[in-house]
This record gives sequence, structure tokens and C-alpha cells, in this order.
Amino acid sequence: MTTKVEQETGTTEVAKSSTTALQKVDYTSMVKAFRKKNQEFDLDMVDLGIRLTIDPKGRFQNKDDENDVHDSMAVVILSGAAKFNLWGEDGTPDEGTLLITADTLEEAENAFDELSAGENGEVFGQIYSKSDISQRYIITFAADDGNLYAIDMSKSSRFSFTNYVKMLFTSKSLGVSEVITKLTTEGRKKGKNTWNVVVFTFVEVLDACKQ
Repeated sequence: MTTKVEQETGTTEVAKSSTTALQKVDYTSMVKAFRKKNQEFDLDMVDLGIRLTIDPKGRFQNKDDENDVHDSMAVVILSGAAKFNLWGEDGTPDEGTLLITADTLEEAENAFDELSAGENGEVFGQIYSKSDISQRYIITFAADDGNLYAIDMSKSSRFSFTNYVKMLFTSKSLGVSEVITKLTTEGRKKGKNTWNVVVFTFVEVLDACKQ
């Protein structure tokens, strides 16, 4: 069953069961419990949750489970952070692993030097270079299945997110953690290059945040 929700950007169909489930998710407690459980790890990104990527069809895909895909997701966005990251290359033992994350490029490059000088430094240097370090904006969100997810976004997706945050604040005086948001993707093309952009659509205000 679906319900149509009128938005500034048009009419969007959102699964009613998903939004109802999200209204019942105590996402604040869920995040606190997850962080408490993982606080012993010396990695400030450990609490990101299940990492999502965007597959060639524009679907959200669990990085560790190719059968776990979503055409769209109804979520509550919890946090966002710009980081300089180095992810493990596909086809290597490090595939899908966050090898480096830092607030500045200098910190990331220092971490790269440490890994290069480490026990497996020679192999590491054959696979990676400092040019592989990229700045990405990562958002963490809670979904109606009770899981935490995270996705690192391209510049185009970050621009889309920034516009969405501004829209919520200027037109509704709300923050992203106070509303249910529908995530979809949209294909873009320029010349021979094609890519997918994450699209953020307002669904409804969380019951706990209604005045």
C-alpha cells in the first residue's frame, strides 16, 4: 500500500508501511547503543553502520551483500561528515574496508605514510598511491528495518543534499534528523560520462518532532 505525499518538488509515492515503521523507531537510542557497543575501537567511523553503494542500475546496494538492494529507502538522516578517505580496492583482501579516514588531507597522507612503512607496506604501495585518497561526504541514517546505514556521496550528491537541507530549514524550519526522507537516485550524463546522483525528498515530520 502506498500513500501520495505532496512536496515542493511534486508528488512522490512512499511506502506507507516504511514511514509508519520509521515513526516507531527510537533511532536516538539505537545510535547511542551502537556507539557504546563499539567505543573500544580506535576508529571514528566505526559507527557508520552498513555501507551502501550505488549499483549500475541506480539501486542502493549493501557493499557486503550483492542481493541486498533497494530501489528507494525511507530513512531518518542522523549525521553527515566530510572526510578524506581511502577505501580498499575491489578484488583485494582490503575490498570494502575503510583503510584511512581523516579530517584533513595532511592527516590522511600521514596515515598513508604510516601504512606504507608498516609490515605490509611494500604490497600496500603497489596497490595504492596518495592520489587514491579522496574527499567524500558521508551520511549516516536509520532505516525502517532498524539498521544503521551509511553512504559516501559524490560531489553531485552532496550538492543535492545541501539543497535539501537548505529547503528543510528555510521552508519548514526543520533539520534532517527531524523528518522522514525518501532516498532515490537519478541518472546524469555529460558527454560520454554517466553517473547517478542521490535525490532527497521530504516525506513527513517525525511524530516526536511535531509541535
